[in-house]
Amino acid sequence: IYKLINLRNKVFNELALFSENESLDDLTTTSIKFLSINYHLGLLGSKKQNVNKDTGLLDSNKLKVLYLQRSVQLYMQYLTMLDDYGILDKPLSQSIQAFEDSMNPRLDELYQQPQSATDINNASVKREQKIAINRQTRAIEAQLKELEIQFNQNKHEEDQDFSSNDEDLYRNLLIMKLKSYSYNSFNEIEQLLYEIELLQNFIKMAPSDNTNSHSQRETISNDPTGFTDKLETINKPILSKTGKVLRNFTLVDKKKQF
Repeated sequence: IYKLINLRNKVFNELALFSENESLDDLTTTSIKFLSINYHLGLLGSKKQNVNKDTGLLDSNKLKVLYLQRSVQLYMQYLTMLDDYGILDKPLSQSIQAFEDSMNPRLDELYQQPQSATDINNASVKREQKIAINRQTRAIEAQLKELEIQFNQNKHEEDQDFSSNDEDLYRNLLIMKLKSYSYNSFNEIEQLLYEIELLQNFIKMAPSDNTNSHSQRETISNDPTGFTDKLETINKPILSKTGKVLRNFTLVDKKKQF
């Protein structure tokens, strides 16, 4: 994660490879692949675990929620950038543009949610939306596989430098891979929001425990991966043009205690 964060800072800040004032046609083929940095960083962040064994279960859950929330934000930044460059498919574009807070989507904003347990119409619409996205995901994967096969065949058949046709094929391959990642991102966001909701319910039900608050802050600040609690360190927003734990327990002899 630390190396990827450094690469992200270099690409977006030092080299400034991407600008709000440019289109996909303005990007060089070699720079297109760097649009996926936030996707990979979000993927790694969602797998991040607390490395401090002394942290209680309550604080561990709180830390996990932080990691998951940052991952959601990184996925959203990835989708937003693709939308800015016109790479994002229309259904996903419409979904993220409808979010009230583009960096903090809610579960009920991903699909049209049933208003009640008996709301069959909305439940059916949500199901159809999911089916459509899954169908498109498979179609993108099939196109990506075809492009990869074609590209690899051309590489074996020709020992010379890239021709213009080769570069166009490679460019299309990179863009199709970004599209594939976009559907993965949308699905990952849904799963992460479910997990965040579950962990937050655990946290609400857990007894208050402030004994590990210092340990929690120290765990994050000393994390060797560089995955810190400062959003500006990892999560410098690149906004779209449209704006926008249960505690440790110990079994005790209640009879002696009484």
